[in-house]
Amino acid sequence: MNALKFYLSTSKYVMQANFADRDSWSELYRYLPYLRQALSCCVCRNIVKNPMGPSHKVCQHFVCKECVEKPMTIKPQCSWCKKRESFEESTQLRMVVSCFKKICEYVMSSPIGTDLQEQAHNGETNSLVTILEEGVDFEDDYQSPPVIPNYNAFPGSNIHSRATSRIRNRFKGQTYEK
Repeated sequence: MNALKFYLSTSKYVMQANFADRDSWSELYRYLPYLRQALSCCVCRNIVKNPMGPSHKVCQHFVCKECVEKPMTIKPQCSWCKKRESFEESTQLRMVVSCFKKICEYVMSSPIGTDLQEQAHNGETNSLVTILEEGVDFEDDYQSPPVIPNYNAFPGSNIHSRATSRIRNRFKGQTYEK
């Protein structure tokens, strides 16, 4: 499963979690670590920053832009991504990392996050808190491109006006009987 699918599944479980029912959080313990692993650089193991990946898209191995020249830590070595000169920037993964940060911020600010942090302060080891804190603390300079609306798709736009005038011209002079 790729990082986007893990993100979508994790988001689903976060949105379905009932703050009062700890059993409804169980899938978070499963999916959040998988998502974090899918967002790991194959060199430094941190959350991938400025992700680069193979252009062929056969494997799902990504590295930080700064790590692209360093050897990967995955064993056995992937034969699909040995040649890093074919690596290119992965905007999609970069957006997923930004979404991962947002979901971590959401969970940490929710009653689930409060409860998890209290457990951790009471001496319980909780890898989920570590993952969430890492996501919240992640910094990236990514700015999503502005959305440029297609004004031609709205009523009153130029396309709409031209279609309306064609219809009027077609039925000009015809009367409508009730």
